[in-house]
Amino acid sequence: MTDELPDNPPMDEAFMAGMRPSRRGRSAELLTIADRAAAHVKRPYVDHAELLYDENGLPK
Repeated sequence: MTDELPDNPPMDEAFMAGMRPSRRGRSAELLTIADRAAAHVKRPYVDHAELLYDENGLPK
């Protein structure tokens, strides 16, 4: 007998299928994340040009 650990056994398809979320599950999860993130966005949005450029259109 050897004290070596066996190689990783191949994962069966049923186990792998359980690990992968369905497309609908992923899209529903992403929409939930987007809704939570949208609650933290302040509106109206700041015009980035006001932050980056002066009245002549040159970088600040």
